This record gives sequence, structure tokens and C-alpha cells, in this order.
Amino acid sequence: MSEKDSERSIKKPTNDIFLEINEKISACFNTNGFAIHIKINGLVFVKNYIIKKIDCNILFNDAF
Repeated sequence: MSEKDSERSIKKPTNDIFLEINEKISACFNTNGFAIHIKINGLVFVKNYIIKKIDCNILFNDAF
């Protein structure tokens, strides 16, 4: 591998944050179609490419 090829393979920092949110929803309904029980489970995966140390707040809204 030449020196130029090795320089190209080094990725430059991008200052990006990627979030992947996976949710699983389970629900039970009665014969009239009304929900008896609803349960939501979820996972949040974070991948960041931030160069410098910063304060970062991530908020989730629980209102429907």
C-alpha cells in the first residue's frame, strides 16, 4: 500500500451524531376494540464522531 493510499483510508472527523431508535409495542384489546394493556420497550443506540468534548442533551417527548 502506498503512502497516498494509506492517507485516503484515514477518514476525516465529521462532527456528526447518529441515533438509532428501536421500539417494540405490545398491546391487548378487548372484543370492542379498546386497549386493555399497552407496553412499549425501546433501545437507543448512539454513534458519535465529535472531535472536541461538548455538552450534549438528548430529550424525548412522551406526549401524544
